[in-house]
Amino acid sequence: GKGRDLALAELYAGYGNTKAAFEIYKKLQRTDKDNWRVHYGLACYYQWAGHDAGKMKRHAEKAMKLKPGDRDLLLAFITFFSMSGDTARARKLIETAPPAVRKINMVQKWLAGLYFETGDIDKALAILGKKRIFNREGEVRHVDTYFDGCALKCEQALKAGSIKQARKWA
Repeated sequence: GKGRDLALAELYAGYGNTKAAFEIYKKLQRTDKDNWRVHYGLACYYQWAGHDAGKMKRHAEKAMKLKPGDRDLLLAFITFFSMSGDTARARKLIETAPPAVRKINMVQKWLAGLYFETGDIDKALAILGKKRIFNREGEVRHVDTYFDGCALKCEQALKAGSIKQARKWA
């Protein structure tokens, strides 16, 4: 049945057999189209194996509509949208997420990175200046974002002739 097929697709995906998982998810999309897990599985496939941002986004949106406000889905899709280059959608997901999700340290760091990528350097630095970040696996991106933002602010201060501000950012 559908439950068995879904469990099998998730097992295949978990063990790296994405092609077999995809075939089952495609079948389930016809027979169990209102199951958020089917759309989540297809979004994962298109993000990681299919490399199709458009299809990933469509399935991600469908999964979120079928299971609105789910913290784990939001966290997964913030990453997916960000990685697919849709920084505006990733920002909107964070900014409209329930407060409990918005306050997660990692989500705040993602938001800072998205602000940085869209040129909102002050917003990025305001977040990263308050969050504890480490120069280790998983946190390197945020350290780099903070350093890059500080360097940019330093350059801007130097161009403006403000040595005091440049020293502050340096």
